[in-house]
Amino acid sequence: MQEAEKFNALGVGNGFPYCLESVDVSTHDYWITLGGTQKGSSPEQDEIDLSLVNAMKLFWNYNGHTSSTDFGFEDDLTINIDQGEFKSLRSNNQDVSLPFAPINRTCLVTDYTAYAENLFGHSTIYSPDIVRMYNDDLFLGYGAKFLTTSTSFIGQLWYFGFVSYVKDVSSTSILSIDYSTALNGIPLLARSGGSIFDPDPEIIIDGLNATLYYGVNNQTTEKITYSNLNFYTY
Repeated sequence: MQEAEKFNALGVGNGFPYCLESVDVSTHDYWITLGGTQKGSSPEQDEIDLSLVNAMKLFWNYNGHTSSTDFGFEDDLTINIDQGEFKSLRSNNQDVSLPFAPINRTCLVTDYTAYAENLFGHSTIYSPDIVRMYNDDLFLGYGAKFLTTSTSFIGQLWYFGFVSYVKDVSSTSILSIDYSTALNGIPLLARSGGSIFDPDPEIIIDGLNATLYYGVNNQTTEKITYSNLNFYTY
């Protein structure tokens, strides 16, 4: 863990340097707050409080992660902000200058995006787009409109990532979705899918791993795995 300089951020009085979008998830197929309240339940105050703690951790303290693919050979792709290891780091449609430790995020006016890719058809992205989630007028807690997705085009074009809600699964490329706390213990939706050239593909999500099965008797496999998710400490 990379140690960060301690600081106080007044922001706009919500724990963030800008106002957050509000999202009504009452008609969504799947949703879960960063505090663990999920579709079909009402939030307890401790869940709302936890969702804010986790939202702030994801926004302020993220430093990096590793995405790995396996299609007969393994390929690792790492984002490490402190070490300047990424393809791009942007916020508000502009490149972000280094250093980008937590204290350097106090002047942001929107979320940021860290991105890495290589020549093997493998990419990974992290973008903590934090929102306030509602069920009609009921405040549920905080969530991530988008958090992270890794994409592989080594064999098939497919992805594996984590978010807080999905509106309509039938209108997306999602083939597998599940409630998960695999990403550092934070409640999220794990989702995986893509443009699979096969009549009956299957994707199984197991923690930080997603495995795609296709071909004759679904004997061909590809994998995407997350690891080394690390945060700044104080």
